[in-house]
Amino acid sequence: MKNKTEFINNVEELSNIFDKYLGSLNYEHFTKRMLCIDYVKRFGIDDIKGFIQYCKCNGDIDDIKSTLSHDFGGVKDEGMLPRTSGYSKYINLQN
Repeated sequence: MKNKTEFINNVEELSNIFDKYLGSLNYEHFTKRMLCIDYVKRFGIDDIKGFIQYCKCNGDIDDIKSTLSHDFGGVKDEGMLPRTSGYSKYINLQN
């Protein structure tokens, strides 16, 4: 992470992604925010952004919720590898 501002912006962006795709899970604001902070610290957000873009371009929108649920749900598990790993290369993928 380059600086605190970038970190805070990434947490905010991930929180917005969480609300958009997992808002129906009704997490308390504090719990959601802590999950986003922990996730950004461990993994960053580029893989998630790339995964979402990949799904949009390939019509796999239904996969987003289950995959993000897995990734956020396992953020405290030290051995967890996010399902979105490796998707950062798709951030700029166009339809």
